Amino acid sequence: MDTLSQPVTIPTLRHVAKQARVSLSTASSVMNGHAERLRISAKTQERVLTTAEQLGYQPNPLAAGLRLKRSQSIGVLWSFAGPHGSSQLVRNFSGQAMQHGYSTLVYDTLNDPELIVSQLRAAAKNRVDGVVFAIGRASIKPFLPLLEKLPHVVLVTARPYDDLPFLQIIHCMTRALHDAVHHLVAAGRDRFAFIGSLPGNTSKTEAISAALKAAGLSRPLSLFHCSEAFPFSQKEEDWSFRTHPEFTSANAIFAATDEIAAAVTSALHEAGRKVPEEVAVVGFNNSPFASLFTPPLASIQRFDDLLAHRAMERIIAAIEERHDAFPHTETINMEFIWRSSAGAPPAP
Repeated sequence: MDTLSQPVTIPTLRHVAKQARVSLSTASSVMNGHAERLRISAKTQERVLTTAEQLGYQPNPLAAGLRLKRSQSIGVLWSFAGPHGSSQLVRNFSGQAMQHGYSTLVYDTLNDPELIVSQLRAAAKNRVDGVVFAIGRASIKPFLPLLEKLPHVVLVTARPYDDLPFLQIIHCMTRALHDAVHHLVAAGRDRFAFIGSLPGNTSKTEAISAALKAAGLSRPLSLFHCSEAFPFSQKEEDWSFRTHPEFTSANAIFAATDEIAAAVTSALHEAGRKVPEEVAVVGFNNSPFASLFTPPLASIQRFDDLLAHRAMERIIAAIEERHDAFPHTETINMEFIWRSSAGAPPAP
C-alpha cells in the first residue's frame, strides 16, 4: 500500500498515558499543570512530558474548552490607526494568548463608536471568554450594556472609571505632560498652544492646562483644530492657524502627534521662526522617526506593547479565576522624552 494513503494516527492523551505507564488521570494532571498541587513526583512528571514530546502529542484546546465550558478565545478591541507598530501589537496579543491555550479575535475599532458596538456584539456572539478593550477617545457609556454581558473585561483607558467593576489599566499621560510643561516653563516659556484634532484630544489638552495652572501660569492654553490627515494636507484652510495671533505669539507648542509636530515645525521655519530658539515644539507618541527630524523632536512616550502584555496577563488570570493575581487597577505612566526641539536639556 502507498504510504501516502495510509491512515495517520494522531497521538492522544491515552497514548501518552499508556507509553509513560501512568493512569489517564495522572497524564491529564501533568499536561494541564496540576501536578504540583496533586503531589505527582518530579520523576513521573518528566516521564509524561518526555513521552508527550516524543509522540508529538498536542493538547486539544477545543476539548479543553468544552470541559471547562469555555471557547478558549479572547476578544481584543484596539485602535490600530495610531503611531504604534500595529502588526507587532497583534503578534503580541496572539502569541501571549497561544502560550496559554487561547486564540484571539482581534478587532480594529478605529475609535468609531458604531463600529465598537458591532464588534462587541460579534465578540459576544462568538462566545469569547473575555475581552480586552482599549477605550480610546470614545465615551464608555454607550458600550456598558454590552460590556456587562461579557464574562470578563479588561479596560485600557487614559483615565480610571471608579464606578465600574471591570479590571482596568490606566495609560496615564499626566506625569509626562507635567514634566514637559515644567521643563518649558523653567526655560521661560509662557505662551502655550496645542494643535490637534478637537475634541478628540480633550484628555491631552486638559492635562496640559492642569500642568500650566500648577506651574503658576494664568494664560490659557491656545487650541487649534486640525484633522488627523493635517500633516499631509495641501488645503490652505488646514493651515490657516499659521496667521492666528495666538499661534504667531506662542513660544511653546504641543502637537497631538509627532507627525503634526513635524508639520508645525516646518510651518514655523517657513515663517522665519526658529525652533527651539523662539518656539519650543513637543510631539506625542515618540515615533521611531522623532530623532531624525530637524531639530530632533521632543515627545511623549507611550507604552502600547507593555499595555498589551499586561492586559493579556489580566484577562487570562480573570478567565482562569486567579482573582488575586493582579490588582483591580494598574497605572502605567507615559514619559517625557527630551530632544532639542524643546530647548536646552533638563537640569540634572
